[in-house]
Amino acid sequence: DDDGDGIWTVTVTLAEGTTGNYAFFKNPGDGGDWGTKENLEGLDCADVSNFNNRILDPVTADTTISYCFATC
Repeated sequence: DDDGDGIWTVTVTLAEGTTGNYAFFKNPGDGGDWGTKENLEGLDCADVSNFNNRILDPVTADTTISYCFATC
């Protein structure tokens, strides 16, 4: 968070057709800090067959994803 406003921004380049699951973590101490993963259990955006991660629809053009942590 470069300006200290609590809003993080990241740009990721993905090939057209890329799809899959993703998750957000809040202040992980390392790459295995699963206790910091957002909890989407019971929410419409959770993929219950994949640890309640988010689902990335196939990328077909420039895409912007905006979200609030642990909400859909």
